[in-house]
Amino acid sequence: MTANASREDRAVAGYSSDVQLRLIVAGREYALAQIGPDFVMLREPADLPSGDAEVVMMIDGRERRWAVTLEHGSNGAELEVATVDR
Repeated sequence: MTANASREDRAVAGYSSDVQLRLIVAGREYALAQIGPDFVMLREPADLPSGDAEVVMMIDGRERRWAVTLEHGSNGAELEVATVDR
């Protein structure tokens, strides 16, 4: 399948995008299960401080990054972490 294949061609061929989501906090990377407009969902619980972070979204090899602030961090027992875009 070429990069120029139409959306319809990919659907007929059973194409599925390769999506990778990560959160970077203080130089450490955490796998994400989901992102929303004001939250990220960790794949596994982690103890995260409040403060600056970066969301990395890679779809079919195309990367997009944006800065967020973790409003309250995470106490290690929760998967959902509140964010605010910077």
